[in-house]
Amino acid sequence: MPSTEHTHPLPRRDALVRMGLVAVSPFALAADEPSARGKVRLTPVTENCWFAQGEASLGNTANRNFISNAGFVVTDDGVVVVDALGSPALATELIAEIRRVTRQPIRYCVVTHFHADHIYGL
Repeated sequence: MPSTEHTHPLPRRDALVRMGLVAVSPFALAADEPSARGKVRLTPVTENCWFAQGEASLGNTANRNFISNAGFVVTDDGVVVVDALGSPALATELIAEIRRVTRQPIRYCVVTHFHADHIYGL
């Protein structure tokens, strides 16, 4: 009789959700309001995962070009950041927000794609 045991080499989705590593549409995670005019603010997603939502707009002086999203996951070994936002100043604010949540070292930054609003904070 064939085994019904899960034999796929990848972790099950529920295990990934518990680790905060499953990609979810930003629209499903978005706070009631995007960050206040260019201020990086965090929205908790799970116990170990946070999300910062930029303004759905063209970049301008008023929103400080904070028009992309970023997030991070806190693991036992450190922090994994997803995207670096659109400027060194915004990345510095993101790091300050991460420090409000944890003192774990930032180990990795996963960049989703090459657009400046996601990489210039690197």
